[in-house]
Amino acid sequence: MNSTTITTRLGLSFGAIILLLIVVAGVGINRLAQLDQGTQVIVTDRWIKAAQSNNIARHTTQIAIALRNMMLTSSREDMAKQKERIMESRKAIAVDIDALKQSVNLPRGKDILGEVLVQRERYIAGQEKLIKVIETGSAEESRQYLNNELRPVLAAYQAALDKFAKFQAELVDSAGKSASESYQGARTLMIGIVALALLIAAVLAI
Repeated sequence: MNSTTITTRLGLSFGAIILLLIVVAGVGINRLAQLDQGTQVIVTDRWIKAAQSNNIARHTTQIAIALRNMMLTSSREDMAKQKERIMESRKAIAVDIDALKQSVNLPRGKDILGEVLVQRERYIAGQEKLIKVIETGSAEESRQYLNNELRPVLAAYQAALDKFAKFQAELVDSAGKSASESYQGARTLMIGIVALALLIAAVLAI
């Protein structure tokens, strides 16, 4: 066998190996980009929405506590402070609600958020009525209104918030599973290509 033929075959063979290594590098870079994108979605979008949902739930609880404190106190000054806390929590909730309106784009997410908004308006109306009863009515009347009318409204609102929070958790889990599947697929493909390259190298050596 002349040297020209051997040189040509070696050149083609090693060229094939180099090409396979380039493919491995390309697959690795592509899948790393996908993993990075998935991570960014989790960190910059879904975790933020989950945090906003938790903030709304936390401020809703603070409102409920402030309403209870208004009922328990006989001090007009304390009533005013509790009412101020309620208004502050409402403003904080409104900020998160506005942000969610802008960022939620999945149909199911929009439907659940719409349910949250409906229940929120009902709860705000109930808060206003209870505040008026506390400020002008008797303690017994305010207790009856809270127990018989406002609590069911609050429960429905909290259920909607919990549903939205669970939906966001599902999205985070889904993104994590997608990233794991992308990693597994890339690893399998890269191992296969490397094995093929090693097989070619072994055949050349023989």
